[in-house]
Amino acid sequence: MDNKIGTHTFIALIGQVDAPKERLSAPVQRPGVDGTGVRKEATKGRMFQLTSRVDATDLEDGWSRLSDYQELIKEDPVALIKDDHEFDGVDGWKVKVWDVRLRRLGPIIGATGGLNDPSGAWLECVWSLLAVTNP
Repeated sequence: MDNKIGTHTFIALIGQVDAPKERLSAPVQRPGVDGTGVRKEATKGRMFQLTSRVDATDLEDGWSRLSDYQELIKEDPVALIKDDHEFDGVDGWKVKVWDVRLRRLGPIIGATGGLNDPSGAWLECVWSLLAVTNP
């Protein structure tokens, strides 16, 4: 399955995506008018977190990848693909990378397969993302 944030590919992205939704105002009641109403405010996303999992060739490569991920904090919103679902193309929204924190980086021995052969390290990061609609 394809899992990407921007141009970065992962073995897995774990967590629930929170797409932008049409938000409504708090209930509105006016004196002398029967009933309660609401106003449409905007289509907004809420912050959500995903955990990325990927192999690296070694620990140095893992640290370099983390640094590259954190550079996305300064960038414009990027495309998100989770479990082969491309949110930018299908649903029309991207994600703003708010934060990327290291969860785990450690050596692995005897690993086969993976995305980054030879797999000598394992990298897990927690991403704080905000869904934004495309302009």
